[in-house]
Amino acid sequence: MENHTVVETAKKVLDALYRDLDRLEVAEGVKGLRKAVTVEMAKYLIYLTESDGRIKWAEARILSEFLDLDMQPEDIYDFLDDKDHYAEEFEQGLPLLFQKTVELDNKIFALGGRETTCASEWMLAAYKCLGISLVEADGEVSKEENEKIRAYIKKMEEYLEERLLPGIVKKWVKRRAGDE
Repeated sequence: MENHTVVETAKKVLDALYRDLDRLEVAEGVKGLRKAVTVEMAKYLIYLTESDGRIKWAEARILSEFLDLDMQPEDIYDFLDDKDHYAEEFEQGLPLLFQKTVELDNKIFALGGRETTCASEWMLAAYKCLGISLVEADGEVSKEENEKIRAYIKKMEEYLEERLLPGIVKKWVKRRAGDE
């Protein structure tokens, strides 16, 4: 897929995710979901950036462009210097907001709402698109980057399949099958 197309798709998906998070904030009376997703996505993108051992300007620009963070390669290196075993620790878990969003989607569905795409689906799509945008940004997708993005997205998909209420899972799996 051409990087320009991936970037445009990523922007649209991120906008849809933000709209859904805004709705969740109102429906559930919670605050700060956009900020939380920005922090968690930054951690994910830094994890992917570091996977090939090089952090390039094009990758730092993705963090700046999508997440409104003023990041330069040196900032990412500084962040990683303070964190021993960052990749190993990151791979052990899933974003807390993603887990919480699955819970909120289940709650809304159980109360009779949501017949369309749920926030956790938008979040998964955003992780996919932003990850692809990042690893393709420098024009070189390494084997390590490709493996890490695939493994992490698979882990998120499995979490959705295991945790979403059955009615949502059926719709999600059906939509996902149509996308492939």
